[in-house]
Amino acid sequence: MERIIKRELMQFLERHHLLSEAQHGFRRGRSCLTNLLYCLERWTRAVDEGNVVHAVYIDFKKAFDSVPHQRLLYKLNRIGVRGKLLKWIENFLIGRSQIVRLGDQQSAEVAVESGVPQGSVLGPILFLIYIDDCVSGLDCDTAMFADDIKLWKVIHNADDEENLQANLHRLEEWSHNWLLPFNATKCNILRFGRTSSGHQRIYYLDDTPLPEVEAQKDLGVWITPTLKPSFHCSKVAKSAMSSLYLIKRAFAKFDKECFNKVFGMFVRPQLEFAIQAWRPWSVKDHNTLEKVQRRATKLVQGQSCLPYETRLSNLDLFPLDYRQLRGDLIQAFRMLRLQDCCLASGDFFELATTTTLRGHPIKLRVTGARLDTRRFFFSNRVIKAWNALPADIIMSPSVDTFKRKFDQYSHKYHHDIRT
Repeated sequence: MERIIKRELMQFLERHHLLSEAQHGFRRGRSCLTNLLYCLERWTRAVDEGNVVHAVYIDFKKAFDSVPHQRLLYKLNRIGVRGKLLKWIENFLIGRSQIVRLGDQQSAEVAVESGVPQGSVLGPILFLIYIDDCVSGLDCDTAMFADDIKLWKVIHNADDEENLQANLHRLEEWSHNWLLPFNATKCNILRFGRTSSGHQRIYYLDDTPLPEVEAQKDLGVWITPTLKPSFHCSKVAKSAMSSLYLIKRAFAKFDKECFNKVFGMFVRPQLEFAIQAWRPWSVKDHNTLEKVQRRATKLVQGQSCLPYETRLSNLDLFPLDYRQLRGDLIQAFRMLRLQDCCLASGDFFELATTTTLRGHPIKLRVTGARLDTRRFFFSNRVIKAWNALPADIIMSPSVDTFKRKFDQYSHKYHHDIRT
């Protein structure tokens, strides 16, 4: 029943545009990646133009557990959820209790008086409805993923700093009115752009100064004031190496099939999560990531003494930079061919105006950049590879078809080079 109500409720919300465009959580065509690309596209462009950006990271305290039931029901009624459906949701929320069990010990039963049921199918959607209007009164840039909120402003003068602070005050007012307090320990500020800038204002949230940090974990990706991926590369490589060490201890030996399953499940996802938003360009950062796969391939029986390229071929693997390029092109295809992606292609790319008949009809204009952080960001680095693809790949009717045709094209290209 929950799944049916969730499906119909989401269709209702999307059809009537009742959710903020800033919200990327728990919605089709939206994800951590779309959130990160949306923000970093704007930040890298602003910094490349010589501007300064102040970004404030906001987090709510135990947000899913703190939603007041009656206020949530009021919001549901306000957007048009009424009658038997509203009554069903009321019964779904109210009257629950919980028990904590540890070993053979058990706590007393306690009534749950607030919050949406975590682990439920419907809970995340109800939370989105409750938190949705927290940014509706703001006049700065915003991006959300459930209860993780980013506010930012391109700073040209003191008035822009004052405007960002005023938006924080409006968010405070919403927090107090709707009984959703902030988690002060996770609210920070990052400043991007010229370090010599005189714009160093201290911002406040609930009369508490926001700390300025040198690195902020943003939906699983570490962001630094330089907007370079080096810090994140070192973090994920270290985490992946730790996983590799645990795997080595758990398995006495690997055959090819077992290795591909374990490596693909526990290690490689750490190296590739949201990679389109932070793909490295320096040799050092690239080698930091590739080193993990180099070491991993030596775990398979009979492979440790072979050259890395031979190990990859034997295990049906590709270098990480190939997979990174493939990920870039798939994301570009989703955006340019309107394949289940919320990001507007016009915010990232310009179509080329060339009249040449060679190639495909969706070629992109090559744009210049002053800084490496912009030159090697997704919307610039993918252009050359995208423009070089054959028309039959670009005009694929679906993402799955694009992947299949691109893989066939790449395999043939690499085979022709070797022979």
